[in-house]
Amino acid sequence: MRDFILPKLWVYADASKAFEGVLLEQVVVVCSKKKASIDFIETAEFMEKIITNKTRIKREIFSDFSIFIAGISDSELSIPLKLLECDHFDKVCYITRGFLLQDYLSKSGEVMVFRGDSIGRYELYPPRDFITLKNFQMFKNKLNYMLQPKILIQNIVAHITQPTDHIIMMSTYDSKGVINLDTICNIFLTDEKFSPYFLVSLFNSRFISWYAYRFVYGKAIRTMHFDQYHLEKLPLPIINFTTPSKERTTLLESLKSKYIANEFDKILKIVEECLPKDEKGNFITEKEKNDVIHDLLAFLAERMIEMNKEKNGETKGFLEWLEREIKTEIDKLTNRTKLKAYYELKFDELLEILKKNKKKISITLSNREFQDNLKKEFEKSKVVLSPLRKKIEATDKLIDQIVYELYGLTDEEIKIVESSLSIDSNENMNEESENE
Repeated sequence: MRDFILPKLWVYADASKAFEGVLLEQVVVVCSKKKASIDFIETAEFMEKIITNKTRIKREIFSDFSIFIAGISDSELSIPLKLLECDHFDKVCYITRGFLLQDYLSKSGEVMVFRGDSIGRYELYPPRDFITLKNFQMFKNKLNYMLQPKILIQNIVAHITQPTDHIIMMSTYDSKGVINLDTICNIFLTDEKFSPYFLVSLFNSRFISWYAYRFVYGKAIRTMHFDQYHLEKLPLPIINFTTPSKERTTLLESLKSKYIANEFDKILKIVEECLPKDEKGNFITEKEKNDVIHDLLAFLAERMIEMNKEKNGETKGFLEWLEREIKTEIDKLTNRTKLKAYYELKFDELLEILKKNKKKISITLSNREFQDNLKKEFEKSKVVLSPLRKKIEATDKLIDQIVYELYGLTDEEIKIVESSLSIDSNENMNEESENE
């Protein structure tokens, strides 16, 4: 259909949810009976009956991206156009969904099964579901492909509506070979030169989410899946792997030591030196050491996964202690999401949430000994988590900065991406339940 319409297309406008209560997105398409005589297409967005983001886009660009694009500014459009010479992710990996086991799940069993909402950015949360060993044996031949180390990524992409529409892709590395449902995708490397941790760092970067939302999903608002078709559309930086082994190792060890010392500015300076550009801003290929940057991102992604494991271990320990004290499961309480993120609360806020659940809790919350013990454990846990959370946040930002450099974005282009990804602390995820 796209190939039939494109040569005759004059106007393409994204109307999003054009009418109250509409379930599907609407677009306005204006075509001629014959082939259009101009080489550009008028594009726009309708936002609450107002036409915005009017841009003339060359017809060939629609073909280059195999997608109808609207609501994209000229400055945004310049970024993917400079990446047309990049490789694509399917050159080094392929993707397969998990298996349909929903009818066989139970709350206990010998084999763990993970859902889409078990995947976070650099995190794999404990599963809620299991299958029996008997059912595992019954499906073993169909599950074998998952029983190996691999990259995991949510199949249904999280769509965020606040403060502006954007998506967050969530990926981590599975070193054990876990079983998962079809709301998770399994990514397997086909090029052994690449580290899976390097790809995880790219999948979790702000830039890839920004790019995918605009130039893979066309700023959709309904369910967005991530499958082989979408993987093939993501640009992959060309990594040459030409730096002599000894020099590559020496540079990486130097970068690691600077990371441990929190010398992030020095890291970014070395990154810039490893990715030299000419006066026009093009990479000087013969002088590049982008394999060192590949190794650095892989190291940082691995650290993110390890630090999140430490954070989750401490969090789990505190919450299990709290459950023993109040003799109630956290999942049965109101505001359980806030309770699970207790490290973001003040002590009085934590206590207030518990008091609002007093009918579900069998102990007296006003008891002085209980409150003293709660405050002691709460503050002790926050002392452990505070530096860890700061390091995670700083490392995440460092990865984003390095990814921007690896893709060759200018300071102005980075501002374009960042300004459209301003994330609110109370962001609203539309797709959370669909990943269950």
